Amino acid sequence: MAEQSFQDLVALFSAGLALILLGAVHLAAVRFPAPVRLGAGAVVAVGAAAVPWALGRPAASVWPVAVVAGVATAILFLGTARFAGWVQAALARLRGPGVQAAVLAGAGTVLAAGAFVNFDLEDQAAIDLDMDHMLAVTYKPATRDAADLATTDGGHPVHLSEVKEARSPDAVADAERQVLTGLGRSERLIRVAPASDVCNCHGWVFTGGRYWLSPNDVEQILADNGYQAVSDPRPGDLAIYRDGDVISHTAVVRTGGGGSPVFVEGKWGWMGVFLHPVGDSCYGTNYTFYRSHRNGHLLANFSERAANLSSGGQ
Repeated sequence: MAEQSFQDLVALFSAGLALILLGAVHLAAVRFPAPVRLGAGAVVAVGAAAVPWALGRPAASVWPVAVVAGVATAILFLGTARFAGWVQAALARLRGPGVQAAVLAGAGTVLAAGAFVNFDLEDQAAIDLDMDHMLAVTYKPATRDAADLATTDGGHPVHLSEVKEARSPDAVADAERQVLTGLGRSERLIRVAPASDVCNCHGWVFTGGRYWLSPNDVEQILADNGYQAVSDPRPGDLAIYRDGDVISHTAVVRTGGGGSPVFVEGKWGWMGVFLHPVGDSCYGTNYTFYRSHRNGHLLANFSERAANLSSGGQ
């Protein structure tokens, strides 16, 4: 990139120098015959082309020659009686009301059509950018089936996935920084934990941050573990976000009830764990609160394991 930038600098500088010299020659040799002026212009072109050669960029030498040739040709043509006649004829036609109306209508049509084209291009660019950001948010590292087994309270198996090879903390942090900046949310979140490929939001809630869970399994967990939709969220409830009919995100209510603002805490896919207003996330505002009378949200197997560990068991 630096080499190309320097190449462009040399080319533009040489072309600009050629124009300056051509203007000086044109002014100084205005009383000389055309062959003399053409010869002087050729000398200018050769002299300006020598600059890139001297700087070790011979490929850029074509620009001064092309500029001098193009400008000299244009000046010669613009100074002819034929061109002057064309200009006078065009100006004479523009005096007619019909021609003036047609020109105005044509210009207006071009401007109006151009406005729609420009809007469409900018709108598509914004859509593409949002899609790129959402693809980055929904990124899932390569996983494999975990050795652990998990079931719902109703006995249905829950598929657990573990990452084959997690990215380094620095790589994940850099990727997260780019995504959050692109989404415009860098300053609108309270970070609770750093980014990590180890689990997604569902695994953070239901497996204690050990595995990746499928949204389809979350539907089964809600059904089997006694969760009921509620309209008055309170700390400890779940906020389930959906994209259409598909679950897209799971978070835990941290504040709420009694008319106070509802804040939720959750892991954004492979990114970090964040605390934020329930309606201010990259997962939209289509969410439902759920409450269960069971103790915590961990799957049965993980709850038993946590109890064994706390009592010194294996």
